[in-house]
Amino acid sequence: MSNSSVGLGQWPNAPLALVVAQVRFEISTNTNPDPLGDRIGRLKDIGLPNTTPLQQMLVGLGGTTGIPSGLGMFGKDLRSSDGTRCLRLQQGVMTFNSSSYRNFEHFSNEWGAMLGALCTDGDVHVQRLGLRYVDFIIPEVGDVPESYLDSGFGRSPSILGDQAPMIVNVYEYTRDHGGGIRIQYNRGFGPPELPRDIGDTVTPPTFLIKKYDSGSSAVLDIDRWRLAREQMSAQQLIKEFVVLHEDTRRTFHKITNQIAHLRWQTNA
Repeated sequence: MSNSSVGLGQWPNAPLALVVAQVRFEISTNTNPDPLGDRIGRLKDIGLPNTTPLQQMLVGLGGTTGIPSGLGMFGKDLRSSDGTRCLRLQQGVMTFNSSSYRNFEHFSNEWGAMLGALCTDGDVHVQRLGLRYVDFIIPEVGDVPESYLDSGFGRSPSILGDQAPMIVNVYEYTRDHGGGIRIQYNRGFGPPELPRDIGDTVTPPTFLIKKYDSGSSAVLDIDRWRLAREQMSAQQLIKEFVVLHEDTRRTFHKITNQIAHLRWQTNA
């Protein structure tokens, strides 16, 4: 587990709040949430002992239709005891959320073991891969979030006057092999929060929550993905995620400046 008093990853004061890996695949009997969850639960050193069923509302059209009403199960969450890691299993989708991140090698080893359980009967027909990094940018005294961003990234148009206190920017870029990268930058008042589509899967790092005092903050959300539509082994999947990681890492370094790197490489 990561030390809750320091940032995630290799930098002691890093802004990283969450890492998400996802694979979408064709459904089979052996990759349904129940058997897949049982296999992952038996893995050594994974440590996801708590299981929570996922429910959805089913709405019928009346007693003669035969369509049930009420709650139906459509997956499960496997959670760590400290609330920092969650593997969500749904029909044809496996998503690993972690706010306990030493480095990519550590994350990749955990994710790789889960992918091995997914591919226990051989290659899986993969449809889509995604890797997402969410950063909480909490400025130090005298700084603003944009103090750490390069080339005007995150700034409102100067023709409109002073920097806008609230900003939502979304950038979409295509990548080779049917992929893309989506960068979101949300700046405002109050403490930063995880994106709504992630929900309450994990608890953000204590280090970052305690770091915020007042004033402005921002969330930098980088989502790198690609379409696959091919048979893949667990080893091939891991290689694909390494490629996604490298592109995300380069993008992050292009967005952030030397001031940011100096602040985040220094002990908090």
